[in-house]
Amino acid sequence: MKTILLIPFLIFFQFSNSQIEIDEVKKKKENAMPYSGEFMKLPIGVENKIALGLVGEKVTLIDVSIYNIENLDGSSLSRSDKDKFENKTFTIIDFEKDIYPTYTIESETEVYKWSVTSTSEYLFNKYLDEISKKLIDKTYIPLYNTTEIESLNGSEIVIDGSKKYTITDVAYSKLSSYDYGIKVELNSNFSFEYPTESFEQPTYYDGEKNVPNKGWINLKSDYTILKMIEQDLFEKFKSKNPRFIDEIRNQVVKLGMTEQQCRWAWGSPTSFYGSLVGYDEVYDWRGKTLYFKNDKLALIK
Repeated sequence: MKTILLIPFLIFFQFSNSQIEIDEVKKKKENAMPYSGEFMKLPIGVENKIALGLVGEKVTLIDVSIYNIENLDGSSLSRSDKDKFENKTFTIIDFEKDIYPTYTIESETEVYKWSVTSTSEYLFNKYLDEISKKLIDKTYIPLYNTTEIESLNGSEIVIDGSKKYTITDVAYSKLSSYDYGIKVELNSNFSFEYPTESFEQPTYYDGEKNVPNKGWINLKSDYTILKMIEQDLFEKFKSKNPRFIDEIRNQVVKLGMTEQQCRWAWGSPTSFYGSLVGYDEVYDWRGKTLYFKNDKLALIK
């Protein structure tokens, strides 16, 4: 009887002391998408392949919390360490995905782990390099005959559409007590902000999607937008819109104008109502309702 009871006990003991092996699922290796300088900061919800493409690039940390930086061994930094990374340039040497995208960054003397959050101020150096190459020494003509705008130093400026303006400097700047961005200088005289979001720069519809309008730029100060066209393209623009070029430059809409010509004159519409009886497209524009038929402005109310 004792022998019979011992066998189940031995079997239980054997199983309770066996080692369970935990298998690890091997994830597909992400391919990096090379960074070409198309964004200043990491887009929200960035794809891993885009984040990986920044390995090897330089980044300048402007105003980053010590809570988003740690030593390579995982230890925390103190407030006195902020001088070691604030306004300093690093090379990105590795990427990993945690709660936030996390980079290993190194300078000549320091190596850190940096968690990239939306509240951090920083820029990828290649972005500024590409913007500078694109803009510096280019000459532009304002789209409108007159634009009243305040420069970044607070001076009231009247931009004259009959004059030419050359971009003489591009810099990353503290635009206000709480805002950083790209500063563009015209004629070595006055400066405006260069908006960096893609929707803030001129685009056109290519039949499938909106794409950047090459040779056009928007500069801004507060809520005023300064629209400008590269000098060589401006003459082509005039020749393609001979009937309504004066209206566009004076920010006036007139019957017979296309929807695009109205957009050049008045900017983007406030609302789109779709098609109404007898009209293909109807928009609300500056408190006016514009009715289009066969892509021509047919009625203004």
